This record gives sequence, structure tokens and C-alpha cells, in this order.
Amino acid sequence: MKSRTYPIAVVLFITACASIASARQSRPAYLALGGANPSNPSETGYVTRLATQLSGVPSYRGRNIEGINLAAAVENPSTQTTAAIVAPGGQLDKAKAVLAARNQDALQDNNVEIVIVDLGGHDFAALVRPGQACGEGARSASCMALFSDALKTFAANLNVILGSLRSAAGMATTIVCVTPYNPYSGTRSPLDTPEAAALAGQIGSVIKSAAANPAINARVVDLAPLFEGKGAQLTNILRFDAQASDEGHDLIARTIAAVVERGATPAR
Repeated sequence: MKSRTYPIAVVLFITACASIASARQSRPAYLALGGANPSNPSETGYVTRLATQLSGVPSYRGRNIEGINLAAAVENPSTQTTAAIVAPGGQLDKAKAVLAARNQDALQDNNVEIVIVDLGGHDFAALVRPGQACGEGARSASCMALFSDALKTFAANLNVILGSLRSAAGMATTIVCVTPYNPYSGTRSPLDTPEAAALAGQIGSVIKSAAANPAINARVVDLAPLFEGKGAQLTNILRFDAQASDEGHDLIARTIAAVVERGATPAR
């Protein structure tokens, strides 16, 4: 059987059509990294819900944006401190690989356009476990000293994470930093105190400061005031689980979408 020889013009046309089809099948994405809250892969998790919420944002309407959840691929999300994130082979390396593949290729509409960074809670979780320095409240000198050390480490790692993400993503990508909340707020537990709220506020301040760096230019989803007094309702803390409840995940998804659209966390 004779082989066919196609004119060069036909070959170029077929190649061009294949490229156009590939571009049409591509779609923009948002990328999430962090610990336990973003790791929820179910339909009720906020990373999954966010696609629906973003479909109502004018700039994403009809674009079928997809979510890439790096936190969901971690075997034990509660281990995801900022130190774990920046470790070789950790979520930061994986995020940079995704950004390089999608934001630096020839396709026009497959870029990661939103990066969600949900960090902080696990850096301090060990301090509030029973028997630990802050386990029975946030008033002791030992608690404050250990918290101060942890905060410095968290700040240093966060700057590395955000700087690396911004460099890999480019300035056109929206980076959204999510602040942690106090899951005990409103529960009348030893960690439902002004002192504990103040410590959570310090973590939030570090995140806001890092996000405000002109070289980073990230937006902030400030969950602390949204969850204030509502720990039992918006988290599973009464079942000894600090993760957001279904209602909490819904609130986080709606708030992220609003911040993407408007640039600031809506008032309660």
C-alpha cells in the first residue's frame, strides 16, 4: 500500500486546527495550597465550592474555571505547617511546577489566574494542645514566649512562600491569603478569651503585612472577624475538630469570590 504525501499547506492547516482545538478545550484555573481546611476534597469543601461562586463573578462568568487543590493531595494535611510547605518536594514546589506548566506555555486561556494561600493554623496548633504551653489559655509567660518564636518562623516562611508564588505566577495572577480564625470563639472554652483572640489577630497581622508588600500585592480574606463568636456554628470544634463546618466552608468560598471580585473582605 502506497503511503500518501500531503502538501505542506495541508499539514500546516491540520496542525493549526489541532492547536486551535487544544486552546478551545483549555480553561483557566485557581490553585489552592495549605492545610486541613483547603484539603477537604468533597463537594462541601470550600475549594470545590469556589468554582460555583466564581461563576457569578463577571470576569469568570461562562469561563468554566477549574480548581487545582494541592492540599487535598497531602496524606496528612494537619502536618502542613509553613515549614512543611517550603520543604523540598512540598506544596510550594508543586505549586511552582503547576504555574510554570500553565502560565508559561503557549495556550492563551489555561493560566492559573488565582492562587489561594491558606496557612497559619498548623504552625501554632501544637501550642494549644492539652498539656502544652497554651493548652489551658493564652495568658502564661511560657505561652507568649513560644508563640512569639513560632510567629517569627511563620513570618519568615510566609515571605518565602508568597515571594516564590508571585515570581512563578507573574503579577497578573491574583494571590489570595486566607487568615486563620479562632475555632473556640463563642464556645466559652479556656481558649475563648480576649488573649486568644489577640494571638489570632497577630497571626492575621503578619499575613496582612506580607500580602501588602508591593512586590507581592496579594489580597486578604480575613476570616477572624467573620468567625468571631461563631466557632460552634462555623467549625466542628464541638466534635474536637477545628476545621470549618459545611456552613463555614460555604462562607469561606463566598468570601474568597467576593474578594476576587471586589478586592476586600465584605463586612459581616
